[in-house]
Amino acid sequence: MIITNYRDEYKQAIDDLQKAQWGEGSDSDDIISSLNNHHIKVALNNNEVVGVSVCKINNNVCHIDFIIIKAAFQKQGIGSLFMKDIIEYAEKNNVSSIECEAIDVLGKVNSERLLEKFGFSCSSIESNYWGNLYPDFDCKECNHKPCICTMKKYKKITNSK
Repeated sequence: MIITNYRDEYKQAIDDLQKAQWGEGSDSDDIISSLNNHHIKVALNNNEVVGVSVCKINNNVCHIDFIIIKAAFQKQGIGSLFMKDIIEYAEKNNVSSIECEAIDVLGKVNSERLLEKFGFSCSSIESNYWGNLYPDFDCKECNHKPCICTMKKYKKITNSK
């Protein structure tokens, strides 16, 4: 297993990961087309893309857009490798904090343990967040249209400032 920088040859695999996770309508084209604004790492297992992390810095805050890991490769430390890379990237760029939005599906946040392990704390909660933003989207997480998932915003203050 290796974590490496994004290359154009990984674009389709990243798009496939997003569609498998969230369904049609994911935003990988927007992210991949604006690489100069994003920090993207890819997890490879025997040259197969099994995970991706995407973050960007805006207004002195590093925002984690998403971390996706194929189900068969979860709980193997890939998320921790991605988080270490993101924190290192954020601190190297002297941001004040790192933030992300996590999906709470009927009371379960799949990334909660990972975020808390790396010093993130929940800073806000908004029910039906994605359903309000995208009322026509069929959510693969909660299986509702519109989505009834709750958004939990997590934040970590960095040592840099």
